[in-house]
Amino acid sequence: MIHSEIDNKPAVDFNPFEGEPIQKVVPSTESQKEIFASCLLGEKDANLAYNLSMSLDFTGDLNIDVLKECTADLVQRHESLRSSFSDDGGHMIIYEHQTVPFLYEDLTQLSIAQQKEEVDSYLWRDAETEFDIVNGPLIRFALFRLAADKHLFAITVHHLICDGWSLGILLEDLSKFYNSKLSGTPLPPKASAFSEYAVKSILFEDTDDYKKIVD
Repeated sequence: MIHSEIDNKPAVDFNPFEGEPIQKVVPSTESQKEIFASCLLGEKDANLAYNLSMSLDFTGDLNIDVLKECTADLVQRHESLRSSFSDDGGHMIIYEHQTVPFLYEDLTQLSIAQQKEEVDSYLWRDAETEFDIVNGPLIRFALFRLAADKHLFAITVHHLICDGWSLGILLEDLSKFYNSKLSGTPLPPKASAFSEYAVKSILFEDTDDYKKIVD
């Protein structure tokens, strides 16, 4: 049975021999518990409300295979991107590795109007597709080739593991990974582990300083 990093209590109803190999289990933060409860009570509509999406237009040469490798590297680098949650929302399950969806479609044979229709159709379906917050993954990627030098790249991630500010950091890291693979530039500094922040947040709640804040 997997144990929490902050105590010796086993994670609730989680079998480590099923699914992806688990790296660690940590307590969920208070904000994560609130979001999880909202998704649970509000069901699909509430879950979908926490989807964060961003689309980027790429102009110029793009090595699709390298970009796909970089998304996998990004997930491996940031442990929150390869996580899910226990069925009571009390623990964050971080996996050693997790394969995330990467959709690629070549639309170069279609007219501009047809391309727009296909992309809009995907974005609509994506907006209506909820994440499985218990089993994961909680992030997905899509890439559409519109011309030899034109692509549209979309990222969707659940707010349980990412906010708008963090999404900007992920895009910056992805750009640096891509440039590093193509030109050998240095990788960005290793990110702090989210699990460290989660544990420190829980421990802080037992301090006098925290009690002064909430009183």
